[in-house]
Amino acid sequence: MARLLNVGLVPYSQVKDIAEGVLSSIDVNGPADAVDATIYYWTTVAILRATDNLGSAYDTIELVLRWLFKRWSPSKRLHCGTRRALIKPNRDVV
Repeated sequence: MARLLNVGLVPYSQVKDIAEGVLSSIDVNGPADAVDATIYYWTTVAILRATDNLGSAYDTIELVLRWLFKRWSPSKRLHCGTRRALIKPNRDVV
């Protein structure tokens, strides 16, 4: 969804109510884990929401950061160990 919003395939105005509903109850309805896709999504929503209404930027960031610090733990190695074997570096990149 974040990518669709970023490239403009889905206008933020069409998902604004849903995104704000999830954001307002992020502790209950938000993603269960802090992974790169969810952080990318919340960053996109924060930027689009601030673009739409600059006054809501502080509230958005506060809610997302509160959710992030509840879900993320530096000592939690859930994804590092299981996905490390799946990631193959691209040796063609210079």
